[in-house]
Amino acid sequence: MIPILALMLLATYACEEQDCDRTFNHQAGVGLYTIQDSVAVDSLPPNITIYGTTRPDSLLYDSASVSSLLLPLDPSRNHSRFIVKINALADTLDLHYNREQKFVSHNCGFTTEFTLEEAQTTFHHFDSVRIVKHTINPNEQEENIRLYLTPADTAGR
Repeated sequence: MIPILALMLLATYACEEQDCDRTFNHQAGVGLYTIQDSVAVDSLPPNITIYGTTRPDSLLYDSASVSSLLLPLDPSRNHSRFIVKINALADTLDLHYNREQKFVSHNCGFTTEFTLEEAQTTFHHFDSVRIVKHTINPNEQEENIRLYLTPADTAGR
């Protein structure tokens, strides 16, 4: 009887740990696009490297070929900055957001909820940037931001 009770408590705790992990993973989804014939088209820039500027070990993508990105937000600040390097030229992407602490549970504690307020970029490779969804949902791979590349920076050019 006691081993069964211990097993049930352990299973409950493990389930709560997984729930806690899910509430703390906040990433802004970024889609890469070009405008072709007045329509936004998914783009695949060659050799994209992205890292954050707040930590030296923040390499997020290294020479990747991707059309969408997930960028972690800093829960201790109201903004995050990323360096986006395509080939040899780098741009910065600044994300400004509001943070609000929300109580999750006794076991999990608090989580930070993020609401995007502004996105800015330099314009070496990017034509423009737009927020399409302001609320960051934990563990969702939703597109929050659209980065529009200049046509010369798409794959094969």
